Amino acid sequence: MARGRLLFWLWADIARLDTDATETAGGYDDDFRETTLSDTDDDGLGDQSGRVEMATISVKAQLETDRQELQKMTGTGDVTETELGIVVHMKDIEELGYVEANGDLKIRKADRLVRIRNKMGATRMDFSRVPIYATHVQRLNAWLGHDSNLALITFGNRPRGRA
Repeated sequence: MARGRLLFWLWADIARLDTDATETAGGYDDDFRETTLSDTDDDGLGDQSGRVEMATISVKAQLETDRQELQKMTGTGDVTETELGIVVHMKDIEELGYVEANGDLKIRKADRLVRIRNKMGATRMDFSRVPIYATHVQRLNAWLGHDSNLALITFGNRPRGRA
């Protein structure tokens, strides 16, 4: 049975959070399941994360433009809550080894979207200045007796903890 494919794909570069290394470095709160901030300049505000990331991975992805359209429709287009969605094909993710034995994706909440590149590798969107993190990861299109073909990953500008 054919599993389909992405039609208008780009490359998404994602830096996965290494929770074990982050916890060892003292930058992970296991109770709240999120990275912690430390005050490095003694101003009373947490400003540096003890976040440790794994090597960046590249996956084929299709942009979900409905969230970008919402930002364009606001008065100034300047929305403080940046949100971007990408759709990935499960077959591509499986071939790269980013699916657990139980079917869960290895791309999870709190992973960081580094950049979006075109098919030739040129950067189209870079998120190094204002980082965005996975806030929602969901497999799509599953029906009775069949595995899902797609997964939706939503990124926002506030790091969330892992589920």
